[in-house]
Amino acid sequence: MWVRPAVGDTCRAVHRFLGRLGAVPAEPALALWGSADLPGLGDQLFARIFDTELAARLPGWRIGHLAPAGWDRPLCTDGGLVVEPLGDYHDQRLTRVGQEYRLSVYNPAFPLGSALSYGPSSASRFYSAGLRQHALLAPAVRVTDPVPSELAGLLRTQPLVSTRDARSAELLAEHGVSANVVPHPGLLAEHLVDSAVLAQRQAALRQLGVLPEEGAYLVVQLAGALLPDLDRMATAANHTAKRLGVEHIVLLPDGRTTAPPPGWYPAPAELVLEDRLAIIAGARAALPTDEHGAAVATAFGVDWAFCDVTGTQTAAVREFGAPEQFAASLAELPTVFSRHAEPVWLASAVGSLAAEFDAIAGHAESRDNGTERRNAALAAENAALRAAHDRLRQRLHAERQTLVEQLVESGGGGSRELRAELELERELHGALADRHNATVAELAECRAELEALRNTKLYRWTTPLRGIYGRLGR
Repeated sequence: MWVRPAVGDTCRAVHRFLGRLGAVPAEPALALWGSADLPGLGDQLFARIFDTELAARLPGWRIGHLAPAGWDRPLCTDGGLVVEPLGDYHDQRLTRVGQEYRLSVYNPAFPLGSALSYGPSSASRFYSAGLRQHALLAPAVRVTDPVPSELAGLLRTQPLVSTRDARSAELLAEHGVSANVVPHPGLLAEHLVDSAVLAQRQAALRQLGVLPEEGAYLVVQLAGALLPDLDRMATAANHTAKRLGVEHIVLLPDGRTTAPPPGWYPAPAELVLEDRLAIIAGARAALPTDEHGAAVATAFGVDWAFCDVTGTQTAAVREFGAPEQFAASLAELPTVFSRHAEPVWLASAVGSLAAEFDAIAGHAESRDNGTERRNAALAAENAALRAAHDRLRQRLHAERQTLVEQLVESGGGGSRELRAELELERELHGALADRHNATVAELAECRAELEALRNTKLYRWTTPLRGIYGRLGR
């Protein structure tokens, strides 16, 4: 049963209760204005990376996630992340956010200035007009072309603005906004999950049939914008796999269920971020279709080739991809794909991202004078609760792995035997269902014949005589 809406109801009740009390959080808080209420790889990736990196640099701070729809748009892919709705853009809402948080940070996967197709009708203004109560940093963002004048005016007044592609920096410079170009935050994806956990998840996905039971595979990370070109992508992927000597192809949809081409392994669209990272990290090679998939593949050292079908991703991907990894068309993917050594600049890129998060943390610390810090006992309790939560997540991962192994072992020692037994049970169930349907049909036919006999004149007229005959027979 899907229970996440109840989580949203609980969060709303808590916020209403605190509002009635006039409560102000004792711990300093930082708000991430992102797109964590969307199921895409980039949306979930940005939320988790910013949360992880800033929480490590700001002990004792609360990191809040805000998005246009928030918990009013419950997802299976967010792994339990609590996301508060930004709601409608009005003065009262901005004042409340300004009072609850000391600093806000933009981290949406979509470009700033985009017209949002979900959430309240005025939600787009949060990502262009901002708020007046405190600073709203904009690290590693992208912007639309043309840049809305309201957004340019907002960013000119912010203390930290950087972009993850040179084109966005040029567009902002035309409006008088100075922005550095930083690497894609997805290059830190390797920091999100331990290698041991990735291996466990890969083994579980193989046992569940999401990944091939054994052997190397090519993963196609399919963004929603490429759905109309899936047939052409399938042809290119099949040729690429043949060229690389890879037998299997796994389709990793970006939060939207998609029918896979024949012979491919379809990954469920509702996979959580850890499972998506495990699929990409375990691949022999990858064909990403957006900047986020390419960045994750780079982070895990997976070979990849890229073709920008939509024309919107090249600027960001070129910031960390080698020129020979780009194809002018889908048909050229198999020919340009070649194995690339780990880029020597990756360590430098990770260092640049670390410096960017250090700068964000520095701005946050400058807004905390220490007078409102919780005492040492409360800080220790908070750290203990977070450690317990992390241990609980690790325990859930281990229990799921154990459950999968036991289910497989109970089927005769291997997933093939388990599938064979399951197919036999399905055949027996189908045969029983056929017999049941035949019996029901025969019974219906007999009842119809009996009803027709009872409706004949002979049957009705002889009813009294048959009654007398029956009594005499006693």
